[in-house]
Amino acid sequence: AELYQIGYLSKLITEVGESDDIFILIGDHQPFFYTTHSDSRKTPVHFISKNKKILEILENEGFVDGLQTNEIGNGTAHHLIYKLFMNAFYQL
Repeated sequence: AELYQIGYLSKLITEVGESDDIFILIGDHQPFFYTTHSDSRKTPVHFISKNKKILEILENEGFVDGLQTNEIGNGTAHHLIYKLFMNAFYQL
């Protein structure tokens, strides 16, 4: 199922996506009742776009290039993702 989803999203982004499109992929984490204190409850958020300017702005806000999540620092609260994105969007 995961390979299908990755293939579908890859095709959509590369074949249908246009230069001004911004795709926001929000990952999954285990619910609190399945995790222990040592498990991370961080949710990966990926911004994918052909628009280099917005990616540069988001990188200045602390996002990293690529899809690997092993480089995640402290992260940010879920409710602040919208604010970070909108601030970046208005800078375009």
